[in-house]
Amino acid sequence: APPNRVTRPKTETEPPAPATTSTTTTPSTTTSTTTSTTTTTTTTTKRPATLPPAPPARPKGPMTTFSAGGSTQSRSDDSACPRREDIHPCQCIEIPSRIPGDIETVATCKNIRNQQVLSDALKGFQNYRINFFVLDSCKLPPFPNGLFHNVNVEWMEVLNSTVQFQKSFFTCSKDCL
Repeated sequence: APPNRVTRPKTETEPPAPATTSTTTTPSTTTSTTTSTTTTTTTTTKRPATLPPAPPARPKGPMTTFSAGGSTQSRSDDSACPRREDIHPCQCIEIPSRIPGDIETVATCKNIRNQQVLSDALKGFQNYRINFFVLDSCKLPPFPNGLFHNVNVEWMEVLNSTVQFQKSFFTCSKDCL
């Protein structure tokens, strides 16, 4: 449908007054003031509202099975991210995947200065698949090897952080990540 066009002149509360000039003379100074009023026209075009496309529906199939660290666990709920209170101060968001009907998860943990805080937050991610895990602006001592136990992390980035990995952290990655 073509856009509706509405044209209304912008009106003021008082009719425009003609230009006025006033002059004041004193023994030492002369001041002149000129005032003029103009009328403007405003054009408003109404366009139909466009809504963003709805995210794809999550499949309502049987329980999803996740494999992490050599053990297999099942979840029957419908969320790809854990509850916020279980992973605080970390955050997790669900985004539509390139695969229709699939959801990807992005988890971020920022500004953590205590290994126990991170360890408690990561326990909330157990038995979840995290597509992208970002550790940002954290200052932590060496990671314990079991920190990601039972958390399926597909991609991990450590940004702007002072983090130490123990020598055996990556050699046990299949069992520890």
